[in-house]
Amino acid sequence: QIIRAAVTPDRAATGGGSHARVELNMRDGINFCMRKADQNLDKSLEYEEFRSLILCLTDPDAGRAELAFALFDLDNSGCIDVAEFRSLCRFFLGRNATQDEFLKEWKIATKGNDLEREIMQQTVSRGQYVRWLQRTPTAAFN
Repeated sequence: QIIRAAVTPDRAATGGGSHARVELNMRDGINFCMRKADQNLDKSLEYEEFRSLILCLTDPDAGRAELAFALFDLDNSGCIDVAEFRSLCRFFLGRNATQDEFLKEWKIATKGNDLEREIMQQTVSRGQYVRWLQRTPTAAFN
């Protein structure tokens, strides 16, 4: 629940019921947190490292985009594909996105991709994901 709350702190008190059908890559999310927290690289967390991690997870501006990307990159490809992006939309919206909503966000996220590839075959890199978060007008993603 801490990782879910770090990604969507404004909905943490709702119990996460709307997130039940969304598959998250919790292992990658936890590994991401460990990499960020294990400052002395000994593969364990000392009290100060753990304290720093908890402060980071409760800070609304600290690495939320990186954590969300790690959680939704289910195949560990380093990119988010169409199915993963649909899950991401469902998670943040708390419901399935309409086709129009999805395509609007997907077009913003994939902006700059190879135009020769069919849009539904494209993927979103970590950098594109961060830029999408900055550009999307949809409040649920911010």
